[in-house]
Amino acid sequence: MMPAQLLLITAIISALAALQNIVGVSLYDIEQVRLRRRQAAHPSARCYRRRPLVSIIITSENNQATIAACLNSLTKSRYRKWELIVADNASSDGTKRIVRQFMAEHPKKSIELYAKRLPADQRQLLSYAQKKYVHGELILRLNADNFIDKQTVAKAVLRFNSQPELDLLGFNHKIRRDLQTAGLLQEFGLLLRNRVKKAASACNTDYFAIPDSPTVYAKEAFAVLIKAGWPTSPLLSRGGGQLRAAYAADAPIYGPTLSFYGLAQQAYRQQLNRLRLLMTAPRQALSGGRSSYSKLTIWLGLAFAAVLNLTALTLPLFLTYFIYLAFSLHQPAFLVVSWMVLSLFMLFSIWDDEQLSLWQRLRYVGLMPISYGWFYLVLFIQYLALIASFRPSKFRT
Repeated sequence: MMPAQLLLITAIISALAALQNIVGVSLYDIEQVRLRRRQAAHPSARCYRRRPLVSIIITSENNQATIAACLNSLTKSRYRKWELIVADNASSDGTKRIVRQFMAEHPKKSIELYAKRLPADQRQLLSYAQKKYVHGELILRLNADNFIDKQTVAKAVLRFNSQPELDLLGFNHKIRRDLQTAGLLQEFGLLLRNRVKKAASACNTDYFAIPDSPTVYAKEAFAVLIKAGWPTSPLLSRGGGQLRAAYAADAPIYGPTLSFYGLAQQAYRQQLNRLRLLMTAPRQALSGGRSSYSKLTIWLGLAFAAVLNLTALTLPLFLTYFIYLAFSLHQPAFLVVSWMVLSLFMLFSIWDDEQLSLWQRLRYVGLMPISYGWFYLVLFIQYLALIASFRPSKFRT
């Protein structure tokens, strides 16, 4: 294949992905405006006043340094009707002691500590905690290094009340403000991921759900996902779209700051799981089970996921070829084009985030050049994941 043809194919795939993203985000924003207007018109409606019990499951494993902040953030929540289950995976540090101290300080709260003596995988840990301790209508899944905003749980409950067909609700992921280079790169990555989640939410194609990702589940959906195993797809997990996933841009949740190596590992694992799931998706989508979606809808969802992955795999070739042309033909305009492609995606993601103030948006815009080299390297990590995806093995989380 000639370089010009490869460039054309890459450009077409990138354009399709950009169009999908723009249309999906626009549909998401329109839907949110519609929901807010409906709520404003009927603020006292029974559906908005429902206060279901929320079961919060926190999984921990040697999280002595972060578990206290996670627990304390729950006490500051505006939503008070919750029970807490801490599922500890054989911690050898002071994690369990901190949890027991928290239980003693809050005797009126329903708090359970399930401590494993021997390490287990996430699925086993969550399955036992769900069967033995969960009583709530909704399940909030957290890690011990997460902490929530005081409005996060209330916003999630309101969303489920507004859309009773929901099964999963993802959060607007953030990290504590970090001026280190790795922290800034992680923030830029989260901004891009959150924008993609908006588009996926509008199309119900958020096909990548893993057990260690903070999420709110309807109780029945949580049981289905545990039985099916993770990672799995809300679109496919019961044979054709019977689970409905959404994204809450107005419900922030905070996680740890990763190192450069941690960011590279995360990018590799996420892309590896996406590719493996995508390879098995057509067979899962159309095999058995009573579907609430048509086959056309299912295949459109798969096409959405496929284009996103093709974009991730072809974008490095696109950018490399432009850099090659810039130096071989002595045409700096090609470098400008590459810079503009990355800048447009970043600008859309920055100015679209409802949780950022004007000053934060301006700060991110000024720091954008720091992210370009790193994202270029991360794009090539996708190829390692592509090679590994053909080796038969279990999903890694």
